[in-house]
Amino acid sequence: MNEFRSIAAKYAGRKYGSAESLEELARAYRAVFVAGNASEQQRQVVLVDLANTSEFYLTCDKPELLAEHNGKRKVFERIFHFMSFGDFEFKALERAARREDGASRTVAK
Repeated sequence: MNEFRSIAAKYAGRKYGSAESLEELARAYRAVFVAGNASEQQRQVVLVDLANTSEFYLTCDKPELLAEHNGKRKVFERIFHFMSFGDFEFKALERAARREDGASRTVAK
């Protein structure tokens, strides 16, 4: 595996945040957590989205938001703790999560 799959990578600059991309993300979550029949790509998409949503790779410089930030990070840390990734996979997940963060911030503006 060279890179983790993500919604941001698939929809790069085109439709990120669109109904189509959000439905694909919802299908991936359902496949992972409900149906239990997720493909490797769907599992990667969910991990990247969780890393991005939890802001796992970001720091917080606002004291009033620190508790919330750390709580979100703790949830992803718990999931990640049980994964058995080597350094390469860990770095690939981080790169994908950072791309996802950049794409989501672009859409939010």
